[in-house]
Amino acid sequence: MRTNRIIFFASCLALSVLYAFPANGQSVARLLQDATLRFQEGKTAEARSLYEAVVAKDSSCYEALAWLGNYYYLKGKEELTDLDRSYKELREPTRMQSARHQEALKAVYLNWYAKAETCLLKALDVRKNEHLQQLADEIERYKLRIGLITPTVKKTKGEK
Repeated sequence: MRTNRIIFFASCLALSVLYAFPANGQSVARLLQDATLRFQEGKTAEARSLYEAVVAKDSSCYEALAWLGNYYYLKGKEELTDLDRSYKELREPTRMQSARHQEALKAVYLNWYAKAETCLLKALDVRKNEHLQQLADEIERYKLRIGLITPTVKKTKGEK
């Protein structure tokens, strides 16, 4: 009986060590599997952490980059929708309210869209995807909207 307990505890210890310190190839695969499972269970915050861990281990993991790019984009879109709705409720916004709204729009980019853009562009470097490209283009238009970038003018052949 005592021997069985020792074997059981040794097995548990070995499994926990194996799980905590797996080989690099298995580590990323296991993290991806766990992240997918957490997301399917509705545990999005846990899934996000796991996908971020995958990217920390393998910065070119398409699945994690694509998931995180979508996640950050959607979180930004959600926050942007709330901001725009509350701003539209103001009948005649004061200058201060307009300035605060503009700062809040920039915060959406800094908090969500910048992360999304980074992940999306890295994912697109690994593999082309029309949906991810559309999200990246949407973020580019958003940066133009809030004044983070200026429009580029295409030059004709004769111009310098």
